[in-house]
Amino acid sequence: LDPVRLRADHPRLVVCSISGYGQTGPLALEPGHDLNYQGYAGIIAAAGGEGTPWPVQVADLAGGAQSAALAIVAALLGRLSHGEGAWLDCSMTDGSMALLAPHLATALAESRDLNPGGELLTGGYSAYRSYPCADGGWLTVAPLEPKFMARLVGVLSALAEEGAELDTSEEGFRRLFLTRPRDEWVTLLQGCCVGPALGAQELPTHPQHVARGTFEPVLGLPMVRAPF
Repeated sequence: LDPVRLRADHPRLVVCSISGYGQTGPLALEPGHDLNYQGYAGIIAAAGGEGTPWPVQVADLAGGAQSAALAIVAALLGRLSHGEGAWLDCSMTDGSMALLAPHLATALAESRDLNPGGELLTGGYSAYRSYPCADGGWLTVAPLEPKFMARLVGVLSALAEEGAELDTSEEGFRRLFLTRPRDEWVTLLQGCCVGPALGAQELPTHPQHVARGTFEPVLGLPMVRAPF
């Protein structure tokens, strides 16, 4: 069904076309998948360009479906005021690049490429990383704001040996967090923007997800509910 013809016959109709590269440009008819769209959006290179794809299909879900849903809602609200529908051209590549926009703007302003593992929120800051613990679990450490960092430093300093200076470098944190199990750190560091990196088997039974009813049984399996 041609969107142009549909809109001509039904001016109030909202039509949304979701594609990999959009309805225009030299790649408009080129086939692809999430990995390809992330590549064209600059995400793969920014992440280091390693061979293993990301576990979350960013282009399909966030760049495509989520962007399209928001565009449709906006078009429907617009129709209430001016009476016209719209043809929405949603490119998964464009939507993915929009997610990278803040980091990309910094790199372009400084005339450089993004530094995989070296930007503030991609591993370049010791207080925004994941660290292994004594039991093999991983801890997410993210006290970006000064008040949370001060609280973290206060707790960790109190645990250190008398007279020992707290090393807040990446290597210092790595050595420290290897001294206790993951969940012990989570308890000790409440209120510091620190948490566990939960595994798949832990997710359905974690108290937060149980309280929120995040999972529902489908054909005997725990499935994630829609988040709204």
